Amino acid sequence: MSSIATFYILEASKRDSFAEARRTEKTHTYTKGFLGFGRREVVTGDRYLWEFLDQEAASKHDFDHSGFLIVDYFFTFIQLPSRLQARLTEATSPDGHYYEFSHSLATAIAGHLESHPPNQAELSEFAAEQGHDSADYVPLLTETHSTLTEWLRRVSASHIGVLHVTF
Repeated sequence: MSSIATFYILEASKRDSFAEARRTEKTHTYTKGFLGFGRREVVTGDRYLWEFLDQEAASKHDFDHSGFLIVDYFFTFIQLPSRLQARLTEATSPDGHYYEFSHSLATAIAGHLESHPPNQAELSEFAAEQGHDSADYVPLLTETHSTLTEWLRRVSASHIGVLHVTF
């Protein structure tokens, strides 16, 4: 299974339309058929959120590697202070695929990442725990740190950032 990570920058004036697109996002659910036999697909919503983002974003930045690196590094390895973690949790979509970064949240997390650069020994230990070869995985985790910091620094006061991670 693969994963893709994309970071979108939207003008802050589109925050309400993003919220509406998120609320009315196209979804697929399955229900049991008559007497419990078979399955029936139920499609609701207008369009996928990624379609809205692709169309409305001021800029789009695709991650060069598997999105699982973002998951491993940012959501597993990095330990944000509890207050900052709570803000990130509030900015997460119910399905856990979209993370909305206001300028203040993006600045705070970028500052945390910059003040806590990757420790090679800790990354090596983490890579081994995850079942990866440290020699191959540590450079990718280090690059992930740099990419996340760069993306978050792109979120100005007149923009919002949206991280989309597929699983």
